[in-house]
Amino acid sequence: MKPLISIIVPIYNTEEYIGRCLESILYNKEFNVEVICVNDGSKDASGDICCRFRDNDDRIKIINQMNQGVSVARNNGMKHASGEWVMFVDSDDVLIKNYYFAVESLSTEYDIGIFDAIWGRKQYGEREREVEWNGNVGETLIPKIIRSESISPIAHTSLRSACIKAYKLEFLQNNDVTFPEDIKIGEDMLFNISAFSRADRVKYFPVDIYQEIDREGSATHSFIFDMIENDILFQRELKKRLIEAKCFETCKIEYNGEVKSGILRCLRKQVFNTNGQYNYKEKRKLLQKMQKETVYREALYVKDKNIKRNIILWLYSHRFVFFLHIAFRYFDLQ
Repeated sequence: MKPLISIIVPIYNTEEYIGRCLESILYNKEFNVEVICVNDGSKDASGDICCRFRDNDDRIKIINQMNQGVSVARNNGMKHASGEWVMFVDSDDVLIKNYYFAVESLSTEYDIGIFDAIWGRKQYGEREREVEWNGNVGETLIPKIIRSESISPIAHTSLRSACIKAYKLEFLQNNDVTFPEDIKIGEDMLFNISAFSRADRVKYFPVDIYQEIDREGSATHSFIFDMIENDILFQRELKKRLIEAKCFETCKIEYNGEVKSGILRCLRKQVFNTNGQYNYKEKRKLLQKMQKETVYREALYVKDKNIKRNIILWLYSHRFVFFLHIAFRYFDLQ
């Protein structure tokens, strides 16, 4: 029988978490799901744990690949998917028990279903109502995706994340919607811009189905030695996909805001990260490299209402290394 949901789980060195993740997906033997575990070259026991689960549950498929990143892993998983719907789950997160019934209630008339999540251990009170979009989905939702907004102030979802959603597999295949394999940051946003710009019908359900765990040592807090190169590739691909979606002109303000956020990401995660080992001259050289990049330079000409960001960008544009070092070391510039 064709699975209702193909759940793709990219895995890389998460032996402490992958068991809990799979248990949350497979806890009910009656759920008509297939779980595609894509082992992205793990060096720990993650692969062995997946094999033990597969020995006891034939709903699990395991794909082993050389370490190529989460985007390649997810695309590889989609090639092997056979379900009516596709979901993506990070191997250190969990699904909430009612996830199957939430997706089961999603009519096949829709291309994408959006659900709610619990972030960390936070629980919520007031709920948003169900919302439906028919036609021109991208015009409404893509600006929110770029601004990293939710459906509404009281909706508990992330439009950027590829998790917390169910995508109709046929829709993804017919529109050739895939993750960008040469981009290491922002891949979820790029995927969703392509998906929502092609979708005809989308529905939001105010139901928690996903719990994201903010674990210590995750990429959110780490030093990234090639952050500048990665962010430049991301910003170029973002502009390309917005043009393809025919909404670049209407999203220019949001796009420039994202580019400025990218500058701050590079400063925080690479140039002035406390785990980095750059001296004063090396930091100035990195700032000079960033300032030569056209995509960063153009964004600085656009006015910004964020005073704190304006100050940091002014210091950046004048290469005031000492003051930037103080700002990123002692102030909350996340």
